[in-house]
Amino acid sequence: MKVLKLLILMGAATLIPTSLLAQQTDPVTRLQSVLPADVAARVIPLVQDAMSHDLPGDAVANVALQGVAMGRSGDQVRAAAEAMVSELRAAHDALSEGGRAPTTDETQAGALAMQQGVDGATVSALAKSAPSGRSLAVPLAVMGALVDRGLPAADALQAVQERLQNRSSDQQIAELPAGAGQMLAQGMKPAEVGTALAGTRAGFTVPASGVSVPAGGAPSGVTANGGVAGKRPTGVGRGSHGKAGGGI
Repeated sequence: MKVLKLLILMGAATLIPTSLLAQQTDPVTRLQSVLPADVAARVIPLVQDAMSHDLPGDAVANVALQGVAMGRSGDQVRAAAEAMVSELRAAHDALSEGGRAPTTDETQAGALAMQQGVDGATVSALAKSAPSGRSLAVPLAVMGALVDRGLPAADALQAVQERLQNRSSDQQIAELPAGAGQMLAQGMKPAEVGTALAGTRAGFTVPASGVSVPAGGAPSGVTANGGVAGKRPTGVGRGSHGKAGGGI
């Protein structure tokens, strides 16, 4: 639940992983108890297939449930679920290509980041450069949030990489989008904010904005990764291109 709190602090309700919102119930059981029988028959095989390939079934189930709540037809609900499976698979593959054996939370966060404009190569680059044993769920979510604010993907990647290398905690990394938002509100262009976050040593004030960049090292007594080793989000929501949403 520590990750859930961090994402709430980021002001990113769409970043809360469905596995945290609905982890107490098996996704197939949820669908059987809520969906009309004909719709459940179309969606449940997709959820089961996703889970058999180590993809988060909760994310797929959540998309289906949202579609039904919005009055979508059975065909539309199945299409949205199929799209979610494809996005999760793309994120899983990108993380794997970076040498990662992704957790379901990392897969969900990677899919969200890609929905927000981060390409697979950038996701792979983060996975390849990350310290061994460090969860990438929050870093991936933050990278996506920065790109969603208009920052260049290369700058968002570098900003997150630097803080991982400096052993910043998840909470410190989660502060980056808020800092970027302050700079944008003060009139800086997205590319300028990206350069500031990527090129300024953590813990120093960016001269052009007066905004302090979150420090790179974890506070005394707090271990890297927010005190949780190797575990951490997205549920996956949908991007701004008209797709149905999931739960991070």
